[in-house]
Amino acid sequence: MVLKKIKKALEGGFFLGFNVIYNLTKITNIPESLIKDARDFMKRNSCAVVACNIENKEHIHECCPSCLEAHILKRANELGLNKERQEIKKLFECEIGHEGYYMDKGKLLEI
Repeated sequence: MVLKKIKKALEGGFFLGFNVIYNLTKITNIPESLIKDARDFMKRNSCAVVACNIENKEHIHECCPSCLEAHILKRANELGLNKERQEIKKLFECEIGHEGYYMDKGKLLEI
């Protein structure tokens, strides 16, 4: 079953995207637009719904952490957040993208 495989991968040490988003808010000078963009990326590239927010009943989605990291870092570059890049990289325990690429809405994008 696919969900078992995803759950197993998440148990293997990947950060849940939810934790990454939360930790992004703690980095100084990260604009709200980048955090919103990261949430939107996770939702449109969701591999699974892993939880439900008790306050607003919204589903919490999980996506590939390597693709999420690549997307966030690419957007940070576009926003000129060069100092914050190292802090963002520390939030992830995986490679950035997949051999120079990442997926977004079924499209292969260059990092």
